[in-house]
Amino acid sequence: HANQWQLTLRTQEKNLRHQAVILATSPSTSLNFLKTISLQQPKLAQTIQALSEMTYESIFTVYLAYPGIRLAKPFYALESTPQAPGQFVFDRGYLQAQHRGILAIIISAPDQHITQLSHAALAQQLHQQLQQAFHLEKTYAWYRVIHEKQATLSSHTSRPKLSESVLLNSPSLLIAGDFITPNNSTLYPATLESAVRSGIAAAQALITSRGAP
Repeated sequence: HANQWQLTLRTQEKNLRHQAVILATSPSTSLNFLKTISLQQPKLAQTIQALSEMTYESIFTVYLAYPGIRLAKPFYALESTPQAPGQFVFDRGYLQAQHRGILAIIISAPDQHITQLSHAALAQQLHQQLQQAFHLEKTYAWYRVIHEKQATLSSHTSRPKLSESVLLNSPSLLIAGDFITPNNSTLYPATLESAVRSGIAAAQALITSRGAP
């Protein structure tokens, strides 16, 4: 509208107008957003296609409760094998006193055989891994398994590159996130560091386009 973007806040039933927008959301959310304006902006087709081709890896977070236990440090990297798949363990008691004795074990991008295990079997495998790593003498009181199936992007050479570059003729809509490759540079994995690089690059591009200092 008159070279401005109108954003509708559904929760507050308000319409806000801005000269520019930096879209800093997940690939799936960005994709859904861009699809809503694609009919008016056909130049978005390439970006929409790239977002549609993104694939994901899952992450397991497994909580094991050992009443009274406390690790010597807040977290450890674990030696991971097919039979001992845990990669990191965090002692939740260091964050909140009421969580003392709860250990959180992380498995990022698990192999297929891990995803096919029952939650009970996975918890038992991780318990055995912790027993060997920390010489635990007691078993866990309870467990909980959370499996985020689209937790992070797959990092592989065929992943489509997507720059923060201007998405339209006018540099008023840019994109940022851990799935962006600033200035078509090296393709980084989806990390906090790559998200920060992308956000800075998008902000700089917007400032430059408007001739601001």
